[in-house]
Amino acid sequence: MQLTTPSLLAIATGIVGSAWSSGAIASISIVGIPAALIAPSAPAVIWAEFFARGIALMPKIAVTTAGAYLYAAYDTRQRGGNWKGFVVGAALAIAIVPYTLAFMAGTNDLLHAAAKGAIEMRTPSSAPPSNLL
Repeated sequence: MQLTTPSLLAIATGIVGSAWSSGAIASISIVGIPAALIAPSAPAVIWAEFFARGIALMPKIAVTTAGAYLYAAYDTRQRGGNWKGFVVGAALAIAIVPYTLAFMAGTNDLLHAAAKGAIEMRTPSSAPPSNLL
């Protein structure tokens, strides 16, 4: 079975989206968090910024990636091809959202509280200068 150009584009989008998401998550875990732990400011504050950026972007990437895989599954199924792998790819791409909400909520709540406490403990004299950049 030959894939259509739109289906190939959807598959490529799904693969690139999956790879990008995996790379982003791995880079935060492997590079970002260890760097945050040795930074002079509170690691929880740095983590909170990682989280804020991730929660703003990752669900959008996951939905786009899943949509691309689902389109590829639909098109491939219509042509009599093997489509189930694309559905699995879509499910795995979107699974990070409920996983984060269900299994990471407790940890995330503790880290948010620690970040809030670290920010509230700063006084104007202990806050870093804002005119450095």
